[in-house]
Parts: sequence; C-alpha cells; structure tokens
Amino acid sequence: MIDFKCIRIPVVIALLIVAGGLRAETIISPPDIQSVLRSGVASRFADASLVQAFYESQGFAPAWSKGDMQLVSGILQHADTEGLDPSDYAIPAGIQGVQREVLTTAATLSYMRDLRLGRDRLRLIDSDVALPEQAFDAVSVLATALRSNTLATTLAAQAPPQPEYARLKVALAFYRKIDGGGGWSVLPEAKPSDFEQGSAGAQALRHRLQLEDASLSGSADLTEAVKRFQARHGLSSDGKIGARTLAELNVAPSVREMEIVSNMERWRW
Repeated sequence: MIDFKCIRIPVVIALLIVAGGLRAETIISPPDIQSVLRSGVASRFADASLVQAFYESQGFAPAWSKGDMQLVSGILQHADTEGLDPSDYAIPAGIQGVQREVLTTAATLSYMRDLRLGRDRLRLIDSDVALPEQAFDAVSVLATALRSNTLATTLAAQAPPQPEYARLKVALAFYRKIDGGGGWSVLPEAKPSDFEQGSAGAQALRHRLQLEDASLSGSADLTEAVKRFQARHGLSSDGKIGARTLAELNVAPSVREMEIVSNMERWRW
C-alpha cells in the first residue's frame, strides 16, 4: 500500500485509461510541509525558526503518529493544571492533514518552552530582576520523544522538578475545586470576640475554615484552627480574628488561584 504522506511533489500526473486511448490529467496535491511552513501559520504558536529547525531535522517528513497527536492534544487541553492557559495551544477546529501536523508541532514546542522556561510576556512583570538565561533545545527534545515513544513522560519532565512546585500544583487544583463549588462567603467586619467559640459568628467562621482545613471537626476548638490558618498565611498566630486575619479569610479562591499561578511561573525562571 502506498503511503501518501510520503509524497511531497506539488503536482501528481495521473495517467487514466479512458475510452479511445490514454489521457493525462493534472491533479493538485494537498500542501506539503515546506509549503505550510512558508505560509507562516506556525508562528501562531511558536517561533517559526524552531518549527523550521524541527522539520529540517526530520527531512521535512511527517513526525506525528495518530496516537501521539491524540495524546498531546489531551495534554495541551489540560495545560491549566500546570498554571498555563490552554487557549495558548489550541488548534482551531477543522484543521487536518499537513496543516494539523505542523500546528501540532508548533503548539507542542510552545508548551514545552512555556513549561520549562516560563512565558516571555510574564517575565516583564519582574523585569527588574536579572535572571540567567536557561539553555533548552526543545527541538531535539521533542524529536527524541517522538522517535522513542516517550512523549508523555518527556512533556511531564519539562515542569520544574522542585517539591515546592508540586505542592503549588496540588494547591491550584484544591482552590479551583473550591471556586468551582461556589467559593466561600465573606465574613462580616466584627470584633474578634464576635468570632469566638459560642459567639454568633463562630458558625460562619467554622464553615469558612473547614473549606481549607480538613482537620477541623464540627466540635473542635476554633482557636487552634485560626492559629493554623494564620501560620499558613504568615500572620501572627494569636488565634484571634483581627483585621489582617479577617482580610485574609475574605480573599476569594479565584485570587488564591492567581497567586498560585504566579508562583508556579516564577519557579520556571
């Protein structure tokens, strides 16, 4: 069986037997990889020179199997688990064939660099901090992963290896779950004594703390739970709901998510 993916000539001359003799017809073939690269479509996701270099290393032949393409599509759709934006790597619906091949390469190279080195546009936030440039040959790493059938593990390995990053990743999923469930109610401004055990605000405080503190049972002393909350947020652990503690309690889960994503990004630098 002929593998039509390997046919790269722009025009195929087909000799068709018709009544009365032979007739030559010119059939326009689909675009090849080089023509797709020349169109500049890959720059939607990544530096076009990286995509060009990748296909030069492949002899401008297709590099993706159907299985690998499906695998990376799922990983890119869940880029938010790494604190990244899946829309940055989304290939438009309906794109198929050679164009999808090239766009998949471009999106994957972009994802790998973002996960390994951080997003360039976000580095401007801390532009006053001198950070050393990291060397990372994403082209070679991706090519090797596709050849050795290690795509999933290779992509996962581009995330920062520090345990602090892993804890941030878990925390991000935790706060997103709370946010998806409606978050928490804002506690009203009140005197510290209004939140003490047996007071009118104690029940609301208990419910709020339980969302982040699974060890707080329905009858446990609130003072110790408040101290744990204060310690987690860098506050003085006095067990009282003062102004600073109340302000931290009322920070929305969505804000916590943004804080975590920002910290995950900095671990890549």
